[in-house]
Order: sequence, then C-alpha cells, then structure tokens
Amino acid sequence: MVSEIPAIECEALLALYDSTNGTGWITQTNWLTNDTPCNWYGVGCTNGHVTGIDLNTNNLDGLISIELGNLDNLRILVLSRNHLTGDIPIELSNLASLELLFLDANQLSGIIAADD
Repeated sequence: MVSEIPAIECEALLALYDSTNGTGWITQTNWLTNDTPCNWYGVGCTNGHVTGIDLNTNNLDGLISIELGNLDNLRILVLSRNHLTGDIPIELSNLASLELLFLDANQLSGIIAADD
C-alpha cells in the first residue's frame, strides 16, 4: 500500500518497470522492495507527486508504457541510451508539465503530438 504518491502514479511506475524488463535493469535499487516510490532509483518526487524519472543508460528493454501519460506532474523524463523499441506512446502528449524529454539512443519510432 503506497501512500506517499497517488495510486495512479505508482501504477504508472510499475507499468514502466514491467514493460521494460525491470528485473534486467543495471540499477533497480528499491524498486518493488518498499512502499516509498520516491526512494526508488531514478524517481524524483515533489509535494507527493512524481516529477522526474531518470533511467538513462540502465538497460531498459521493451516498450515505453502508455501509463506514463498519467503522470500529470512529470517535468523530467530521461530514458536515453537503453534498448527501448516500438512507437513513442501518444499518451506522452498528455504530460502538460513536461519540461525535459530525452529518448535518444533507443530504437523508437513515431512522434509526440503537442497541443497548440
């Protein structure tokens, strides 16, 4: 039972872990071992919300989970230099607070639609 962030944000982190073979990550400190996701490797929080994910060069392998689009307060998403494949989820365009996005050095395709 996680109480430090909303359940939907925890579910988004779990979906990312599952869709990118979290058990094969180079560093996965605290992931799924405790109920404080803000202390999980690469996760940053502010005022009880996930505001940053930095899993650069961490052997993520698979698809970017669509659930990341539920992280309304996410400002930084760094998934560079991994083994991510498939389309960039359209759901990332829901991230209205996003300021930095790095997906380079993966095998991704598609675009991220932005609202005007």
